[in-house]
Amino acid sequence: MLGPMIDTLLICTCTALVILASGMWQDVEGVKGVELTMQVFGQELGLVGQILLAIQILFLAASTMFTYWYYGEKCFAFMVGDKNAHLYKWFYLLSIVAGCIVTLDVVFNFMIGMYGLMAIPTMLSAFLLAPKVKAAAKVYFAKLDA
Repeated sequence: MLGPMIDTLLICTCTALVILASGMWQDVEGVKGVELTMQVFGQELGLVGQILLAIQILFLAASTMFTYWYYGEKCFAFMVGDKNAHLYKWFYLLSIVAGCIVTLDVVFNFMIGMYGLMAIPTMLSAFLLAPKVKAAAKVYFAKLDA
């Protein structure tokens, strides 16, 4: 839980502040995301800034790919059993290859769809486990009062 907090609150906020302070976000039309960030870092820090940003993006992308692979495989194995977990590896590898071939819009739409599908087991488990969580909370708070 610490990783997303550091990434979102610290890294993204600092990046946004650099972009806003540079003023380039007003001057460049049609450029957004990492392209805008790369241009800003190039303008403000020169080639060194662009190289450091490229290294950071490389590490972020690689760590995201590996963690999503691991989390996805563990969740898939939990849902369908360990003996079928290898199927997720093939799906994931094919998704990476397809992501390199198709347009960025297709990749984003696919990702949004997969996040939407993750809501199904999450909500289902929340409904099924709610009585157990409520019972455990009653026991816990009863011990606190004693």
